[in-house]
Amino acid sequence: MITVAAGLVLAACGPAAQKPDAAHLTIGPGGAMGLKGATPFDVAAVGPAFAGLELAVSEGETEGQRFPFIAVRSGDEVVYMVAPGAGNATVHSVTTRSPLVLGPAGEVIGEATFANAPQAEIGYCGDEFFDGQPAFACSTAPDGRFWRVYLKLISDGAPESAELAEMTPAAKAQSPLVEMRWIAPR
Repeated sequence: MITVAAGLVLAACGPAAQKPDAAHLTIGPGGAMGLKGATPFDVAAVGPAFAGLELAVSEGETEGQRFPFIAVRSGDEVVYMVAPGAGNATVHSVTTRSPLVLGPAGEVIGEATFANAPQAEIGYCGDEFFDGQPAFACSTAPDGRFWRVYLKLISDGAPESAELAEMTPAAKAQSPLVEMRWIAPR
């Protein structure tokens, strides 16, 4: 579970821009909006990739470890979370849980299911947790750049701790998309 503490809020760098429309809020194997490659982990470097959005330097906690991140907002909603790599020097990943952000195949969080996923992009899947609930994440390979995370729908009386391999095909197909994650190149 990630705990978030708000920090300094800054507008994205550059001239005053209009809020982007939903068609411009994207994430996929090539990046998140304008963030496409290895980037220093600071607002000045990240800001131009998210023109028209607000950036908030924040702090979170997972598994007892505190870490900084940059929350990217559209209005009141966090649409992206930019996480640092080792030593907080560069961007490690960008995550979205927002239905305002489109995936590479037009997926929308909360609407898309595993059955909608492009088969060529989900060749590798593994168990993980989403806010403490059983989930699974899929990419092209264990070192894939783009991941889709699905909440496990348990059926047929299977225990909540069921591993991905134990899920029925129907339950797996109906599992809803809850997160998309891009891993930055090093």
